[in-house]
Amino acid sequence: MNRKYFWVWIVLIAILAFITGELVNFMMLYLILLTLMEISDELKKRNGRP
Repeated sequence: MNRKYFWVWIVLIAILAFITGELVNFMMLYLILLTLMEISDELKKRNGRP
């Protein structure tokens, strides 16, 4: 996933979380997505992909 699209999704989810009052769930989801992005980047580096 492109980083630009990642931030677009995060902003949309943040707005929805603010409206519904689910800010704690948003923070947990953000941490999970950020961790998965870092794992994906690390695996791509190890396999020699850009």
